[in-house]
Amino acid sequence: VILPAFEGEQSELRIDHQENLKSCDGVLIYYGKGNDLWVNSKLRDLMKIAGYGRQSPLVNKTVVITGENTPQKTRFRSRDMAVVNLISNPDLGQLEAFVEPLTKRL
Repeated sequence: VILPAFEGEQSELRIDHQENLKSCDGVLIYYGKGNDLWVNSKLRDLMKIAGYGRQSPLVNKTVVITGENTPQKTRFRSRDMAVVNLISNPDLGQLEAFVEPLTKRL
C-alpha cells in the first residue's frame, strides 16, 4: 500500500503522486470528504498515467464512495473504473473485487 504524501511543497507533492501512479499495480480513490473537483482531478491523473512514464496498464482501478451522502456521490458513475458505494451498501466485502487481482500478482 502506497499512501499519498500530504506535507511538503506543492511541486514535490505532485512529483510524489506521479511516481506513485507509475509504480503501483492498482489505484483506489477514496471519495469521502473530498468534493467533485478533487475526485475529477484524480480521475484525470489516471487518464494521463502513460504520460507520466507508466509502461503497463493498472491491474485495477476503483472509486470507493463513503461519508456523507450528497447528490454528487449518488450520481457518480464511471465507464473506466469500478465504483463501490459504501453509503448505499456498507458491505466491505465489495472491496474483495479490488484486492483479489492484486494479491494474485504477489
